[in-house]
Amino acid sequence: MALSRRHVLAGSAAIAAGITVPNIVRAQTWNPNSVRVVVPFAAGGSVDALGRLVADGLKQGRNGTFVVENKTGASGSVGAATVAKSPPDGETWLLTFDIHAVLPTLIANLPYDNDKDLVPVTLIGTSPMVFVTSTKSPFQNFQEMVSHGKSKGGLNYGSGSAGTLGHLTMTTIADRIKLPMTHVNYRGGTPALNDALAGHIDGFIGSSSIVAQHIAAGTARPILQTSGTRQPQLPNVPTAKELGFSDIEADAWWGIFAPGGTPRPIIDAFHAELQKIFTLPASQKVVDAYQIKVVLSKPDDFKSFFQREMNVWGKVARDHKITAG
Repeated sequence: MALSRRHVLAGSAAIAAGITVPNIVRAQTWNPNSVRVVVPFAAGGSVDALGRLVADGLKQGRNGTFVVENKTGASGSVGAATVAKSPPDGETWLLTFDIHAVLPTLIANLPYDNDKDLVPVTLIGTSPMVFVTSTKSPFQNFQEMVSHGKSKGGLNYGSGSAGTLGHLTMTTIADRIKLPMTHVNYRGGTPALNDALAGHIDGFIGSSSIVAQHIAAGTARPILQTSGTRQPQLPNVPTAKELGFSDIEADAWWGIFAPGGTPRPIIDAFHAELQKIFTLPASQKVVDAYQIKVVLSKPDDFKSFFQREMNVWGKVARDHKITAG
């Protein structure tokens, strides 16, 4: 393929800087035959499902290896560090979710720099979070929950792990209403939800995808949701804003990052591929199953969003001395 004068000049400049011409050309014509999507959590959850959706979508019309690599541990920081230390060649991507924004606060001596070693690529989508309790619980709504908790001297609840957006949201609410609410640490949302449904803990907070089937089955009672507006599936469940917390709007979110230094043409090409992938019928089934509102933001928009998440929720974690665990 003939190179344009612009590419030749770029190649000459690159040689002078010690960079090989093939890398420059590849940045302009990204069409990889090997990609790994690093998912920093175990198989079976929403992050893993989205990662496999992306890997499978990239295989369309290509020969090569396109895989999901589950690199678990330390609240997602092990997988994130793997990507942060990878070559910025468009062959390694991180697909993670909202806890990633507060890892610098949750974990001392994080083995990478969120601002320098990882580049925001896109906000895949968001999903409301819902606080639920067992239908056998003595309280029916938020006001009754507060009264019940104060009469008992406090409540306890679980989420996917310490430092999740759900944990930070409920910490903020509990602080405002002066109700002691103890977060019980779990390794994943499913065991925490199961304990809430069994009555072992007073409640659970997580994305609507994990609680929807239990609400429909009549085993979980929704108390509040954290989106800015009520979701259609839960028209009778108040938002945190409606309950008097005007500044609380917190959706679970999923996003993709690249190793620091990844050329913008590669990022833009990958983003264009994602737009195609998420129009596929198979993709729609996945996002519907997890009740995810697809966004696919531009990299700069995601960078701004991510910075806000780091600032707002990082402060909550710092103020309440919340660490990973």
